[in-house]
Amino acid sequence: MVTFYLITSFAFFLIAGLMAMIMRIQLFGPDNRVISDQQYNELFTMHGTIMLLLFATPAVRRVRERDHAAADRRAGRGVPPAEPAQLLLLPVRRAHPARQLPHPRAGRRRSAGTPTRR
Repeated sequence: MVTFYLITSFAFFLIAGLMAMIMRIQLFGPDNRVISDQQYNELFTMHGTIMLLLFATPAVRRVRERDHAAADRRAGRGVPPAEPAQLLLLPVRRAHPARQLPHPRAGRRRSAGTPTRR
């Protein structure tokens, strides 16, 4: 699964690189007419969107997940599945490392003295 994300991200990197080369050709001379002004603006927007959202974000996320999973395996800990809601909690986890937030699927743990309802 990791390799699929990296291959797809690299494909988008190549597409965005092609867009960057077209923009550089347009800007090479003082009065080039390779693409129109409207097409240049659209190309610039698409290049930025692809680089940020379709290349950098998936590639960095997958590489970080792979590295963290490898470190957890070396430490003998299991790796819980990533949940999109957990990404919102990352700043809280890093600000308070001693406080462990429960995994959403873990359920509640009851102490021995807590009565259970039936």
